[in-house]
Amino acid sequence: MLWFQFYPPGICSNLEHVFKVTLPSPRGISLNPREHLRYRWLPQREALRLIRSWTNRAAIRRRFGRRA
Repeated sequence: MLWFQFYPPGICSNLEHVFKVTLPSPRGISLNPREHLRYRWLPQREALRLIRSWTNRAAIRRRFGRRA
């Protein structure tokens, strides 16, 4: 499935945002069930392999480097 199938006609671009935060100690994860059903932490290489969106891959590479 292509990303533009999720948007109204005429939408031709998709801007991705990546955020990174360093915490002083481990914290629990709390998801909003209206937005997400689950999550998992992955090494960068595996995350990049599993992501279907090229814009998500590009955003991760811009933020975290091209190690994978």
